[in-house]
Amino acid sequence: STLLWNILRVGYPQKRVIKTHGFNALPEPLISHSQIIMSVRNPLDVISSSILRYQKPPTMEFVCKQIEEIDDRGIWDTLKFKGQSNVLILKYEDFSSDFDYAFRRIEKFIKLPIPIDRREAINAEFSIDAVERKSSSLGSFHKYDTEDQIHGSHISKFRGASNYYREFLGDEEVYRIYSHYLKLFEAFEYESPH
Repeated sequence: STLLWNILRVGYPQKRVIKTHGFNALPEPLISHSQIIMSVRNPLDVISSSILRYQKPPTMEFVCKQIEEIDDRGIWDTLKFKGQSNVLILKYEDFSSDFDYAFRRIEKFIKLPIPIDRREAINAEFSIDAVERKSSSLGSFHKYDTEDQIHGSHISKFRGASNYYREFLGDEEVYRIYSHYLKLFEAFEYESPH
């Protein structure tokens, strides 16, 4: 969500862009009268990424704690808002290494182009290499840049890859996450890990 928020913030400086992990704290009129752009990611990679930021081993106990945390942060909102005319849902796997894809989809949805100079700034500032350099310089996850909200330890050794959970999680942990998020796997056509 940080990458998508930065694309919107830099691409459309004239617009008010709010970043949130869930909609519970936002008033209903704001939600129903706003254009909403959401990201969704394979839940197995979401949980893996969350565990990595804590620098903990992926035990079943810690996986269950991360499931609770991610649920509380609003992962199920993607199902709630899927198909609404004022909502665009982008799969992380499609846009994380293809900003042009994100630009095209966002421009079509908002009906407003992102100027070339802003596209170039986004590509330069938020490429995986640039974010990794900045993240490394910040140190721990608790330190972050207040302007772009990039955290220390924001980029793991897997560098935002898709399906890296296979190298990180055990079979029991994979099954626990998959069974918990089965509706998300089905709704967004993520492959079964089995």
